[in-house]
Amino acid sequence: MSIKTLILALALASGLAGAGFATTASDADPPAPTAAVAPMTNLPSDQSLISGYYKAKVYDQGHYKVCEIKDMLFDQNGRIIAVLLSVGSLLGIGEKDVAVPLDSIKVIQRNGKRWFAVNVTKQALKDAPAYVYDHRTAQWQPRAG
Repeated sequence: MSIKTLILALALASGLAGAGFATTASDADPPAPTAAVAPMTNLPSDQSLISGYYKAKVYDQGHYKVCEIKDMLFDQNGRIIAVLLSVGSLLGIGEKDVAVPLDSIKVIQRNGKRWFAVNVTKQALKDAPAYVYDHRTAQWQPRAG
């Protein structure tokens, strides 16, 4: 999946997630007017791009690569609730995807660069339950077996 595809999918998922939970008294009722959105004139100085997370390497406390970020799950309010990590062995053999809460991924500065770190061992990630992406439903599901 390309970064552009991921960003588009995340944007659509965020925007559409709330729409599926909206309820009205009747389907025939006209939609309530919404407030106009004013474009931003400045961006926050501490900004971070979602594309900077996709396929980013994640390191353990000993500075060893343990996995890479594969996907993120948003709730109906647009908050990231889980990060899917790809854990594997050499050349992707034995690779599997596991989920961790967003707050378990820390962004640290090392040698003037941004690094992603998680306080868990590679073995613990390998032992965690695996998930697979179901293209039919566009959802992550527990891997059978």
